[in-house]
Amino acid sequence: MKSPDHNSLARLLLFALVGLTGAGCLPGYVKVKVASTTTTNAGLPFYMLLREVEAKNYLSESYNDIAPLVVQPDASVVKAIQIYPGMPVSLYVKTPSKKALAAYFLFTEPVEPWRTIFEPPVPFSAQLELEGSRIRPQLNQSTSPKPKSE
Repeated sequence: MKSPDHNSLARLLLFALVGLTGAGCLPGYVKVKVASTTTTNAGLPFYMLLREVEAKNYLSESYNDIAPLVVQPDASVVKAIQIYPGMPVSLYVKTPSKKALAAYFLFTEPVEPWRTIFEPPVPFSAQLELEGSRIRPQLNQSTSPKPKSE
């Protein structure tokens, strides 16, 4: 029997990796997808901030506590990205080891809910849909557990 050559093994590994990432599954990472309309945030760009947080701290944070972290991130910030209304966003972030992952949308005039939290175990993927200046809670999807919006 012929042993596989290095090129065949490399192709097989590449195929497996593409299959995993296409399905939204990359071990150790969360795939976050954000959908918005052209009228989200009155058509103006806004920021999404992803942070590693303790659930109890998340509950006490205000918009004014979070907004400065876009320009002066602390160690809890995993990712800050500018979003243009109507342009879909899809990215991978490292799964927090023991903390929750929180998503904050810094709209010009936020309406509740403007943030959501994924408590441990953090899902493999999360889909967040935005409308106006808020998250559409009924349409958020994850691979379990469900996010907690407020």
